[in-house]
Amino acid sequence: MFKRFLTGAVVALAATGFAATAVAATHTIGFEDKHAFSCSQPAQTQHDGGLSFGQDYYACYYSPIHPADFPVIPPSKVMGSGGTETDVSEDDGSVFDLIALDLAAGPFTTPGDTTFVTGFLHGGGTLTTTLVLNTPFTTYNLGWTGLDSVRFSGPQASQQYVAFDNLVINGNGFDTTRGVPEPAEWALMLGGLLACGYMLRRARELAAVEA
Repeated sequence: MFKRFLTGAVVALAATGFAATAVAATHTIGFEDKHAFSCSQPAQTQHDGGLSFGQDYYACYYSPIHPADFPVIPPSKVMGSGGTETDVSEDDGSVFDLIALDLAAGPFTTPGDTTFVTGFLHGGGTLTTTLVLNTPFTTYNLGWTGLDSVRFSGPQASQQYVAFDNLVINGNGFDTTRGVPEPAEWALMLGGLLACGYMLRRARELAAVEA
């Protein structure tokens, strides 16, 4: 009985050590905490939900109550980034997955214009696609994983606003090793396994003496 208990403890310890590094969390960024209608000054980086949105011109927020110059009434608070590329990355520089997002033609953008999207992979390489900017929002399921950043071009060919909403990501401390422990975690697990092994050996010795 004691042996079974210790064997279970060894398995549980190993499983716990490996699971501890699985820190990725899926969440949706919808700009609901932003004040609409408001616009940033040029050359500022916007932040929301752990992501940074870098642009060299303006980023403005719109809502159903305050749509301002947005081409249609938005379904919720949204961000329009205009006249420039928009670079999306984690605030802490960690690797993330971009699962899906909603895009639309923002102010002064002609419906049917496109944005060229580039995903920069951790360790090198890129993923690319061209997405159409419609009114209202269109959901695009990208399923891109292991990203350092994603770049959205200005609308082709109007060069006006790309509107963003509901970015679904895995991020905030996402570990590119995907569950492989760090050296300190290996040491901790090894120490625990050695202790469990010693206890198993002692249990056998005691059982032999009692027999």
